[in-house]
Formats: sequence, structure tokens, C-alpha cells
Amino acid sequence: MPTTHRDSSAFTNRNDSPGIHSPKWALLVTLVVSVALVCRATVSIGSQDKPNEDELKQKVAELVKGLDASKATERQAAQAELVKLGPAALPLLPKPDADDLSAEQKRRLGEVRAALGQASGKATLVASKITLAAKAVTLSDAIAAIQRQSGNEIVDARGERGQPVTNPDVAVDWKDKGFWEVLDELASKTGVGYYLHTDARQIELIMEPQRNKPTAYAGPLRIQLNQVVRQINFDDGRKECVLDFEFAWEPRVRPILFELKPQNLEVIDDQDRKIAVEESPNPQQAEGEGMSLKASVSSSEIVTQFIVRLSQPNKGAEKIKSLSGKLDVLVPANIQSFEFDALAKAKDVKKQSGNVTVILEKFKELDTGLWSADVLLQFDSKSEAFESYETWFYDNEAFLQRADGTRFANNGGQTLTESDEGRVGIQYRFVDAPGKMADYKFVYKTPATIVRESVPFELKDIELP
Repeated sequence: MPTTHRDSSAFTNRNDSPGIHSPKWALLVTLVVSVALVCRATVSIGSQDKPNEDELKQKVAELVKGLDASKATERQAAQAELVKLGPAALPLLPKPDADDLSAEQKRRLGEVRAALGQASGKATLVASKITLAAKAVTLSDAIAAIQRQSGNEIVDARGERGQPVTNPDVAVDWKDKGFWEVLDELASKTGVGYYLHTDARQIELIMEPQRNKPTAYAGPLRIQLNQVVRQINFDDGRKECVLDFEFAWEPRVRPILFELKPQNLEVIDDQDRKIAVEESPNPQQAEGEGMSLKASVSSSEIVTQFIVRLSQPNKGAEKIKSLSGKLDVLVPANIQSFEFDALAKAKDVKKQSGNVTVILEKFKELDTGLWSADVLLQFDSKSEAFESYETWFYDNEAFLQRADGTRFANNGGQTLTESDEGRVGIQYRFVDAPGKMADYKFVYKTPATIVRESVPFELKDIELP
């Protein structure tokens, strides 16, 4: 059944809820609007504090000119001011290959982009905050407010699953409360749970209460413990305690890798004794770096499993008093657009921004109505972008664009043509694009920065079997 978007809210509903157009519904919408007006930290009120976009654009243009000032101190000051403007300035910077930029401006703009890209990536790893207070607000209105303030898509899948689509009233009092905490509280109060294994960047509402599991909220992550298993492997005599975790993240976040290092994990039992973290039987380990646990994810997921192995707890221990650590998260940031024209003549055309270089090796006609773009993507030696198990670059946008702005999507699939340390080759194919090759330019979008950030977490009072 196709998704239906209601005009009265941003809440996506796959089934027409009974009573949704009733006078009560209209009154409740009015209530929520009134509540939003008096909340001190809503998105709409917060946006009033943001700089005017035209003013910001003019400020960026002035500072870009300052990057080519006659005095080095003035150039450095302009660069520092651009960085202070924050990630909002990124889309307003001139293109890296703009003809009217000097070599000095291009160099400094590259450094500005790298700094702002890091800031942008770190900003995504802060939890979305929700503010809403009401003695009685409907579930659908609460979800609409959560979506609007967080930017996360939440879909009502109950009708599609043959479940009753209820719309209960609930009392809420949220002031800058984290997204996952709000969602869990709402599920507890309404009995309407949510499903995460959707193979899409969204959360689905279902008629299933959330189970009470050990949970930690860490930035945009929700870390839950699914099960604890104590076991003996008679092949090698190994005795261990296996913890099965589920990591979920807000749909707006696009992590590409999670990494947990044993030295960053501390486990204490209920008698204040440490429980050692054991080495995985098949650790993903870099030479000289020691063991670490890694989980890569695809861009269509918002949840992944994670296994941690501990030594057997000491006798007398009934609980894990505290399991705390720092989880490293890699996220792409600073999405850059690279444009290539004169496609019929294109051969090894190189364009660079920050620490990423995109090379259009060739654009050609493979067969009648079938065109291909052979792209080589390179990051500098310091980048963590290319690990053998990561495939995030498959999600980069690649399309053809006419002079009037109309696009023709990459509809013929893509194939990995080369994979080496710090570089990857991909062929993109286009089938039956209207017109001639000369009518188009090829546009490729990729993150220019990969950000690694540590997110602290802690779970408490975990019962041991």
C-alpha cells in the first residue's frame, strides 16, 4: 500500500486512522500548535537565532576575498573567521575548481572545508533534542513533533500489518530530551512500539510493546543488550560470557563503521570486581594495533548487531554492576559535488576537494543506448575511508545533468572495477538517456571528509544467568 502523507502533520501514516478528521482531532492540532508556541526551545523558535541566510552568504563572499589579501595575517584571519562560521558556511563556499579563485584561495578553501567537514561530522553525533509539553496530545501529533524537531522519518506500519491503528492521548513533558529516550517513553505510555529492521532509513510504528532491556543512550545511538549467554567450548576449553548487543541510530545519521577497543571497555560485577574482555575468535585486527571489534553498516540500515565476549564472571557475581566504554563511530561528512563536461572527450579528468580526489577516467558509449562513466575515487593516506569491509562509496550519487538542471539518474547499475589502499574504481552505467552525450555533464557526489568520533556509553545492573 502506498504511503499517505497527511496535510495536518509530518507524520507518515500507511493507513487511514479512524476519527482522524473529527472535531476532536482539530482541537488537538490547535492544542499542539499552542503548546509549540509557548515552548522555549522548539525548532521554530531556535531558528530565529540563526544568522540571516543572505547575510551569511555575503559574509562568506567577503571572507573568501580576504583569503587572497596582500598580507599573510589578513589571509589567516579571513580563514579563521570562515571556520568560525561553522558547517552552515559549507554550501556557500565557491566550488574548488572555480576559475576566479587564486591558488592561495584554493589552498586555504581546502583547509576551511576540511575543518568545517570535521565540525559537521561531529555535529551529527549529537542526539536530536525534543521539546514538547502537553497534558493530552495524540500519538500522531506527538510523532509529528518528534519528526519535525529531529528530522527522522517515522512511518505508521500498523495498518499494513493488519494491526489496529489507534491514536491514544498521552501526557508528555519533554524539554531538550534525547530522541531515543522520547521514543521509548512514548512506546511505554501508549503500548505502540516500533520496528527498526526495515532495510530503509526509517522507523516503523507497530502494535507491540517495547521489551524491557538494559539500555544506554549515547548521542544519536541507542545501545541495547539483547541477551547474555554463559558457555563452554569443549573444543578448546574456552569458558566465556557472550553479550549480544543491538546498536540503533537516528535515521538522519549515516555511520559507516563502529569500532570498540577492549582497552576502552570496563566491566565491573556487583562485588566491584573487574571482568576481563576476551579476544574474539575471529578478530578484525590490524598488525601492531591489537584486537578491536568492528561492525560496518550499509546506508539502508539503522541498526546492527555487536558481540562482546567476556571471561566468565567470578563466583558469587549475580549482576554486571556497570559496563561502560567509548564507542568509535566513523561518519561521512562534507558532501562535495564534482562536475565533468565535454564527456565525449573526457579522459583522466581530475578534480580535488579536501582530501578526496575524483577522476573521470573515461565516459563512453558501450552499446546503443548504453553509456558508462568510469570513476576513480581517491583519498589521501591519512583517511580511514577505505577498509576492505566498507562499501559506503556505493551510495555516492552519480547522475547526468542537462544545462536546464534536469537530471538523468544512474539507472544501469554500477560495478566495482578497482579496489586498492586509498582508492576505488566504480563504473556507472546509464541506459537510454534522451538526447546526445553532448547535452549532459556528469555529476558525482561524495563525502570529502570521514570523521571518527568517540561516543561514551554505560549500561548498569545487567542480570547474569
